[in-house]
Amino acid sequence: MVRVVVNYHGVMAELAGIRDEIIELPARLSLVQLRAELRPGNTEVFSRALESATVSVDGETVTENEEIQLSDFSVIDVRNFPRRRPRA
Repeated sequence: MVRVVVNYHGVMAELAGIRDEIIELPARLSLVQLRAELRPGNTEVFSRALESATVSVDGETVTENEEIQLSDFSVIDVRNFPRRRPRA
């Protein structure tokens, strides 16, 4: 297990009810496993938003099929960009 810093940005911070936290995670995990660990407030709305959120680790965006390697105090950023409305 390693200790990591998780930063929630914009809407994700509002839904989480916090802007950042330090949590313990396995040193290797998938994006699906990481999302399962990120549950501040544990609300259904946050969980749904997290499914479409962009997650980066130490500045690198994580893709669905990628194994994530974490070390102590890796920084995880979680962002959910608003969907663009089609132009009229």
